[in-house]
Amino acid sequence: PASPGAEGGLARLVADAYRNALRTDLALVGAAELQGELPAGPLTAAQVEGAVAPSSLLTISLTGAEVRELVENLLLSPEPCCGVSGILVEFDPRGREFDRVRRARLVTGDDLDRKRSYTIALSEALLGPDSTFSLGAGDCRAGKGCRTPGQLSRWTVTRSERGTAEVLREYLRRLPQPVAPPTDRRIVPRR
Repeated sequence: PASPGAEGGLARLVADAYRNALRTDLALVGAAELQGELPAGPLTAAQVEGAVAPSSLLTISLTGAEVRELVENLLLSPEPCCGVSGILVEFDPRGREFDRVRRARLVTGDDLDRKRSYTIALSEALLGPDSTFSLGAGDCRAGKGCRTPGQLSRWTVTRSERGTAEVLREYLRRLPQPVAPPTDRRIVPRR
């Protein structure tokens, strides 16, 4: 079975599905989007649809520096809020707020380049009122918060006609059967 939770197998599986479907460099899925687990064995469409909150998908273009800020924002709570795909993050859990990331590496093995542009797939479920993307807040400092709000208008955003359950269903169909959720750790504490 694929269990929910930001670091559960379902989060990694759904993030992989988003990244694959939208052909992006990275993907992000919030733990709140995961509504249940996917049981082992053959799945019905209803089981797949029940695993993720219905939402449209977006592609956002960010610089590597903005991706790093996004990852720092993911690490603000004791447990990461989101599952990721396309990136391996090593962080110091005892580090200062907004300075915990020690290394961010793409699945290609390359380090995140602060100046390069990257595309990220995510669902509209991660957005707040007025299309704010709080994880995209920038210019953040410990004890002071972030000076630049995560407004979508800051970036190039492409809205997809495809929804979360549709993308997950298609991805599961293409994987070798029986499907096993990814077990690799993508957000790893290091000192």
